[in-house]
Amino acid sequence: MEADVMFLCQKMQTLDLFGTVNTVFCSLDSINHLSGEAQVQAAFDRVAFFMDNDSWFIFDVNTLYKHEKVLGNNTYIYDLADIYCAWQNRYNPQDHSVAISLDFFEKEGKVYTRSSEHFFEHAYSVEKLTEMLKKSGFDRVEVFGDLSFDAPKPEEQRIIFAAHITNSQNGVFKDDIAP
Repeated sequence: MEADVMFLCQKMQTLDLFGTVNTVFCSLDSINHLSGEAQVQAAFDRVAFFMDNDSWFIFDVNTLYKHEKVLGNNTYIYDLADIYCAWQNRYNPQDHSVAISLDFFEKEGKVYTRSSEHFFEHAYSVEKLTEMLKKSGFDRVEVFGDLSFDAPKPEEQRIIFAAHITNSQNGVFKDDIAP
């Protein structure tokens, strides 16, 4: 059996699927990389816009707990055979964001070459994400702990959302419908 899978690389807030789909899967805490509630809502609106009736949107997020207690204001060092990584975090409790700085030192012969990445992650409560999904038209939202079908535990670092839409907009934004 062959699957008909479309892989796209686009900004989630302006997603264009060129038609409707019955499943959207978004992984690797991508939602956490959007910079604020307005961008998350825009991404959820775009996903809902392209969903067939009776469809699912499945995604994972890093939790508030992980941002505050695990990433927090911590530094991690990874010293592997051909690469050394210094991972530094700065937590902002006002918006539950973490500024992440990664410095990589890759061994090339007897010297190391340095490269760096800097980015932010934002965390949201289950209640806030559920509210935004429902605002986008998703009628059922289920939430699971990482690698299980159980409800997330308070100290869960990653959670999975499965959002169902029964009657999608099928390519019509609410603002485009005449009164």
